[in-house]
Amino acid sequence: MLFKDQSMKKYFLLVFFCLSIVSLLKGQKTDRAAWFSVEVSGKVSNNLELELEEEIRFFKDVTEIDRIITSLGAAYTITDFLKAGAGYSLILDHKVKQDVYENRHRYYLYLRGRVRLGGFKIDLREKFQSTYYDPAFDDERYSPANELKSRLQVSRNFKKAGLEPYVNAEMYYQLNDPEGNKIDQMRYTAGMEIDLTKSLVLDPFFRIETDINIPEPETFYIGGVTLKWEIN
Repeated sequence: MLFKDQSMKKYFLLVFFCLSIVSLLKGQKTDRAAWFSVEVSGKVSNNLELELEEEIRFFKDVTEIDRIITSLGAAYTITDFLKAGAGYSLILDHKVKQDVYENRHRYYLYLRGRVRLGGFKIDLREKFQSTYYDPAFDDERYSPANELKSRLQVSRNFKKAGLEPYVNAEMYYQLNDPEGNKIDQMRYTAGMEIDLTKSLVLDPFFRIETDINIPEPETFYIGGVTLKWEIN
């Protein structure tokens, strides 16, 4: 009887969770997208690392380029469990109707903590970003747009197999919206880091990105692949 009661509780919790997700996405526009990127990183010293990333994103059912992003950053290891970083991104945002690209400039700072619990790694990253928009385009209400991105990730490394599956959730919180700050976006990701060699890692992932608390919310279902190359 106890087993049946526990099973029923789990069933109702699962149904409640599914209904909650459906209610959040109800009435939203949806789209399928694909993101591809290459990351190159290398140590300058024992604690300092430089990072370069090139990314291209497709949207509108993977028929149009959404944006092209070039990022250059640096990360500093403070302790075994704490890392800080900063960087700059040049974003070419595709305006499909005009078939032109808007130049956006983004600066970011982050602090990441990591702990190990049993065989799992738990990461918490707090990232501040400031994005400057081109005044020639009037689809943005204010510039720069400042946001705080909070990401919690859980992963487990299987060294012998060269695999590290992970899941994470990320929240976007506005910091300088003239109409009032709020959470305006959520991301949910599941992926798998695959060791190709000692310095090459392939990271395929699936992501759900959904807008909230805005007039015309949209949800993206994203498949992506990142190739990571660590220069020793």
